[in-house]
Amino acid sequence: MAILPISSNGTSLDQNPKSVQNWVQNLNQAKQKVTKLSLLLPPSTGHERRGRGRLELSSELIGYAQGITASASVEELILFEPFTFVFTNKAYNESTLAVLGNNPMLHKYRELPIVGGTGVFRLARGLVSYQTYAYNNTSGDGTIEVDMVVLHY
Repeated sequence: MAILPISSNGTSLDQNPKSVQNWVQNLNQAKQKVTKLSLLLPPSTGHERRGRGRLELSSELIGYAQGITASASVEELILFEPFTFVFTNKAYNESTLAVLGNNPMLHKYRELPIVGGTGVFRLARGLVSYQTYAYNNTSGDGTIEVDMVVLHY
């Protein structure tokens, strides 16, 4: 998933258990950060989508989304989507964001919660807003425009 940061203040964090424990002990002195991200997720290959920077499918690849989808309604096209955005670029390397929620596919805008994160996004929470950017009726493939607002420490 290539992500075009609107605001970026991240660096890779040490995941050693002692380092994590020290990080948690200093959390009460930490200031909460807000990071805004925008990207395009082109059609998936299996259960993995490799995204591109906003409105540019040729932009740098800096991560991917992995997860599953399942039908969540018999009345309309709603997908249950637990998945993880995994970052591979320099600023957010090895950091993740976990998303869990229902995606009503026929709605113009869809909102899912960010329920956690790792690395730069430890203790993340926030929102993911989806909008279909392009859709191919023949193949069923679509490109999704994604905007995220992430609160983290």
